[in-house]
Amino acid sequence: MNLVISNGASNEKFPAPNSGVSVQSKRSRVGDDTMSAMLVVARAGAQSLPDSLALQARALYDDWEDVIGQTVSAGFKFRYGGKLYKTIQSTLLIQEQYVPGAAGTESLYTEINEQNQGTMEYPIPYNNNMELENGKYYIQNEVTYRCIRDTGQPVYHDLSALVGIYVEIV
Repeated sequence: MNLVISNGASNEKFPAPNSGVSVQSKRSRVGDDTMSAMLVVARAGAQSLPDSLALQARALYDDWEDVIGQTVSAGFKFRYGGKLYKTIQSTLLIQEQYVPGAAGTESLYTEINEQNQGTMEYPIPYNNNMELENGKYYIQNEVTYRCIRDTGQPVYHDLSALVGIYVEIV
């Protein structure tokens, strides 16, 4: 059984998964232009992925350095420093002086971190630029905290400075 991919002008046949035929040998028939086009489509589609899937597809997102100067919408995802971030504001011009994770950028970007569930057993590592969610657990400097109130936007202060306001020590 083969899969047929059509570009409107011609059809290319590729082996079905688990058919025993190497996709690598067939891939050489796909031109560089086709592979480039497939990557463009995958990257565009990746912007609409939910955060949990975005983490699994992080290689599809542009690096922050490559999007400097672009105006993007809320939820635009990009990579920086090995982490995946998304923008918060409805429209944002990505500027070089506003580095993700730095003080003063908590209203611009938030780190996507859904690998940790926010439970007592799997607290979310807090990185000083995150929105806190009521009921979830966070860890910073080997101290575990439970959020007692949503922040509504990313906050930058150490969790120890937010005790009694947004978190409590567990």
